Amino acid sequence: GLERAVAQRLFAGKIPVVLQTRQYQYEGEVRQRGALSALGMLEQSALPAEVEEAVRTHLTTADQLERLRRTLETCVNFLAVFSNGGARAVVDPDMLLSRFATEMASVGEDHRLEALCPAAAKQVRLRHLKAFFLCVEAGTTGGILGRVLHRYRDPLGTAEEQALHASCRDMRLETLVTALRDLLTGPLSDPETTFPAEESLKNFLVYVDMDLADSRWYQDGFPETLQLRHALEAFRAITGVFTASASRK
Repeated sequence: GLERAVAQRLFAGKIPVVLQTRQYQYEGEVRQRGALSALGMLEQSALPAEVEEAVRTHLTTADQLERLRRTLETCVNFLAVFSNGGARAVVDPDMLLSRFATEMASVGEDHRLEALCPAAAKQVRLRHLKAFFLCVEAGTTGGILGRVLHRYRDPLGTAEEQALHASCRDMRLETLVTALRDLLTGPLSDPETTFPAEESLKNFLVYVDMDLADSRWYQDGFPETLQLRHALEAFRAITGVFTASASRK
């Protein structure tokens, strides 16, 4: 038709241009959208002990920790945008995080790792991003735990605690830490959430990470007795076991 003829005439002989649109996330969307789970597209490893020690000893003010958290959040969100677009093929898990933050995520000078945490700038790679983010976030004021609604903060009973610790031997703790964290910082921190505290924690984690539905280790191992009211303390218990096991490797 006429429109097609006009288009062909206008574009005849022109060189095609490929546009790459950048999607910028709002601050805090790592929590709200579960972006941390998207890092599963890259092989992830435990954080070097020297970096954990540097975070504890050198980043002593809330401002330092918060600026570093924002830098890591920018990197996580940037990777999450491309998680369904084949980022695994173009992003090397052994790339230094400092290089990725500067060259690809375009963080500002006052938020670069070299200025905030020199030890991390030299050692942390993309494979450490998940562990690094969790480590830094735990140190910020209130951390991820301060927003969790009261009804999801019940302590574990003796039976639940024993069952959970026993099951940790046969479960993929890194996967559980990520799924629990996304559940806690997402719906279980939303004031409008109405999920009953007596609902099955095991079932709700499947909504967060659908791969768990087909994972034998999860279906056979995760305790059936845990409820949403145990979510925060289950996260703390599993994170403690995971951190201890990672430090021994």
